[in-house]
Amino acid sequence: MRKGTLSLILAVLVACQGVLLCACKRKDTGYFVTFGNYGGRPIRWIIIDQDDDTYYLVSQYILDMRAYDENGQSADWESSSIRKWLNEDFYEQAFNQDEKARIVATVLGNRRPRMTEVLEEEKKDQVFLLSSSAAQNYFMTDAARKGKPENDEGGGNAASQETWKWWLIGPDDGGSSLVDEEGRVAFSDASATTEMYGVRPAVVITTPTYEQHKANEEWERQQALITPTIPPRETALEGRETVRFGSYAGSEIEWVVLDKEGDYTLLMARCVVASVQYGFKDEETSWDTCYLNQWLNNDFFYSAFDDEELARIKSPSEVGEGLGKGSSWAGMDTTARVFLLSSEEVEIFFPDQYDRVSKTAEYTNRDSLYESDEGFCVYWLRSCATDKGTYWVNENGRISYEFNYYDWVGVRPVIWVKL
Repeated sequence: MRKGTLSLILAVLVACQGVLLCACKRKDTGYFVTFGNYGGRPIRWIIIDQDDDTYYLVSQYILDMRAYDENGQSADWESSSIRKWLNEDFYEQAFNQDEKARIVATVLGNRRPRMTEVLEEEKKDQVFLLSSSAAQNYFMTDAARKGKPENDEGGGNAASQETWKWWLIGPDDGGSSLVDEEGRVAFSDASATTEMYGVRPAVVITTPTYEQHKANEEWERQQALITPTIPPRETALEGRETVRFGSYAGSEIEWVVLDKEGDYTLLMARCVVASVQYGFKDEETSWDTCYLNQWLNNDFFYSAFDDEELARIKSPSEVGEGLGKGSSWAGMDTTARVFLLSSEEVEIFFPDQYDRVSKTAEYTNRDSLYESDEGFCVYWLRSCATDKGTYWVNENGRISYEFNYYDWVGVRPVIWVKL
């Protein structure tokens, strides 16, 4: 991460902070530290990422139970009562003047942050919540993600055995994203006015406070909470055959060979080709009806392939006609000639998550595409998680899901072709 950009990049969180994935490469991530007080107790935080001079923290325990929006008018973060409470009541109660001076004001938005300048009039948050993708990517397991209150009987550093749901930032009508009692990230249909869910605040803070901690006490580290130290590989091409077929934006498209059935070969674009939204915010979406399916099989299909190439591309159902009973093949649930891998298929073809990562190529349309500092993109999968949520592959190769109307998510087309 570039120094000096954290206050911008940590517009982290209404969509997924893939900007900060693989945070474990930073030497202090995964440690617990104390900072501020709430309810008469020091607040215990987990360092989940760091820049050269800043730490990104989330509270280890649930600190309170609040409604996302007391008025029930909107579940949008920008107008929610929980945002107001975190940045006013909680902020004033939890931190003294010296601690407030260490907190870095952060710009949040309804989508993943872009590498652009922050406008003066944009509202900043001193305290905020994690997004669904942040919760999935910084906590490696459901068990590690479970939210627990502190145990009154066990003292300030002991957690209760009880687990609670806790809020995440989620801009949706009448509900929000949350982590359930089992530690799973979900889109909630519950009213934003419910007070039955917990709050785990997040802050960005400068390091001098922690340098003092490091000098005075030994830090405790929780390995289960941080991502593996293995860096993503540049491509998924190691040991795999590749071919060139078709062209996009004036350059040949390179494909990875995934499978072969009879005369046909299954190809997946080596790189993300463009950023296209999967569906629309106010519409229930499935793969068969989604905008992305239409774009792939019209705009992309007829611009990427000439007539001779078009004739060689078959739908999965056509490829499967000659297969024996009980056979399975990629795309078996779609008739589209250009499609995406499903969440199950990507796990089969790329069992190692670090082989799933993708960068861009010369032909990639980058108009609104999000790229991390390391150059990795997120990209859609065919599978829908809910009517408004769709699975995708994150920058570190993990599969999660987010709102399907984001237009900065990448596309890696898949085709069956007779080579």
